[in-house]
Amino acid sequence: TQRMARCFLHLAAFCGLRFGEIAALTVGRINFDSSIIEVRHSLTQWDEIKGPKTKSGLRDVHMPEHVSAMLKEWLKIDYAQNGRDLVFRTFLSRTDRGPGGFITPASFYRSYWHPLLQLAGLYEEGGDNFHFHALRHFASSWMIANGMPVMDTAQALGHKKFDTTLQIYAHPMIGAGGRGAIANRMAQRLLGGPLIDGEIAQRDAFEPA
Repeated sequence: TQRMARCFLHLAAFCGLRFGEIAALTVGRINFDSSIIEVRHSLTQWDEIKGPKTKSGLRDVHMPEHVSAMLKEWLKIDYAQNGRDLVFRTFLSRTDRGPGGFITPASFYRSYWHPLLQLAGLYEEGGDNFHFHALRHFASSWMIANGMPVMDTAQALGHKKFDTTLQIYAHPMIGAGGRGAIANRMAQRLLGGPLIDGEIAQRDAFEPA
């Protein structure tokens, strides 16, 4: 249970995958040599595999090293053989017909997501709790905050237009103080004056060789 929840959360928070895309991930679509996840399908609430809404949904997503390690661990210890080679299945189906049981969105929320929110102090019974999709919002904002170009972020998320990424996912990640420091640095660089706060390293990083 812990390993499955960890895989789902990190695939959403670090790779920007939707719940259905994680549930539809097959063994052959994980390229450990290239650290790539090939997103090609989504799993419906009726356990049916479907294609993406648009062609942009077909994409290759880079996975960090720790995510790769998690998936290797899962496949080695917890992988349940099933006819469609889906990565995340249970060993007993709901009808006890053998391996490859379907993890419904409702059961995931009940058994995995809500308990995690409770442990984090973020769950309110009957309240407006965080949806699992919020991790995808975080992934997009965090990618941009760490220097990934908006176009690349949009491609990683499977958006057809990059302005969708900006309008929906790229929430402000720099506080008022951070914006002020950036504004001062921009002005000092343009005017040729001394940099504030001793930010020599940042200046050198942006100047051409």
